[in-house]
Amino acid sequence: MKAVYNTYTSSDFLTDDAFVGHQLSPTQATSNYWQAWLDSKPENLAEWEHAIYLLDAIRLGLNDYASTYLSEEVIEELLTRIKNTNGNTEPVPVKKLHISLKWLVAASILIATVTGSFFWKSNHQKSDYNVHVAQLKSEFMEKVNTSAKVEIIVLPDSTTVALFPASKLSYGQDFNTTHRTIYLSGEASFDVKRNIKKPFLVYANKVVTKVLGTQFVVRAYDNEMDVKVNVKSGQVSVFREAVDDTKEIVSKKSNKGLLLLPNQQAVFSRKSEEFNKTLVEKPEILIPIEEPTFVYDEVAISKVFRDIETAYGITIRYNQESLAGCQLSASLNRESFDQKLDIICKTVKASYQKFDGQIIINGGSCE
Repeated sequence: MKAVYNTYTSSDFLTDDAFVGHQLSPTQATSNYWQAWLDSKPENLAEWEHAIYLLDAIRLGLNDYASTYLSEEVIEELLTRIKNTNGNTEPVPVKKLHISLKWLVAASILIATVTGSFFWKSNHQKSDYNVHVAQLKSEFMEKVNTSAKVEIIVLPDSTTVALFPASKLSYGQDFNTTHRTIYLSGEASFDVKRNIKKPFLVYANKVVTKVLGTQFVVRAYDNEMDVKVNVKSGQVSVFREAVDDTKEIVSKKSNKGLLLLPNQQAVFSRKSEEFNKTLVEKPEILIPIEEPTFVYDEVAISKVFRDIETAYGITIRYNQESLAGCQLSASLNRESFDQKLDIICKTVKASYQKFDGQIIINGGSCE
């Protein structure tokens, strides 16, 4: 392996033929190669993942964001490699790839709705919840909410569960003795009692959510195509349920899950069996704070973005050079997260996208 990789930044990776080749056309050999390197150099994971984010941004046409880190020449070269990998022989001008992410999302939702509806109408499979409950070796407890209101349940480990209507959960008689595993059908909000020796596991429609102690919500109704997990506090790991046994999941599979932070959510498609990490619909301020008050009088935009990042725990990426001299004079203390961004972007003539659990500011100037 190249020793030089140890000092690579995200932009360096995207000029490396081996890295780009693996991302566009991975093989078992290249997967083994890079996994071995990542295992030996975990401190480089952040730059590695950011390089992947940049490549995905270019695929989606978010060139304004990519240009914050990459030259136009590198972006054009990557576009050419993406085109060739996809088997497209027609030249594709760079400008044509500046597609609105909103349009892409809308199109993908429409396609998913049409194909997903057909899938669920033609495939009536046995409920995952019933399968898990049937496999419990000892007696188990089951809580079913048949009312129209949320019911509060306190588990044997003092974890509090808010069980939504038309939902149910089960756990074995040995819960909190050798393990903390529950099975869910429907929707529930969890406030998990922290115990680093016994991870808390929620199984719901092929998705496993693993925490040590935090607050999160799982939505997994049998008649819905997606499973959603969103985080209110702490960290949550989500991953697809292994096909063999729960011991394999806990010991080997859990560290390959998708890590979620507060105000982020994972959406798992039961049809494609793929995860997508996004922001929650309405991000909330994470902790009560007196400062910042979100009241600004000719304050640098960079300071405003730092305040929002601190309050909501959401990363904001922008072109620091083009917005270096920008200032904001406004009161944002009553606005929602999205409204704050709308006002800021209107002030600096920019736009923003929600991408992979982050905010990406496109364009902008103070002229």
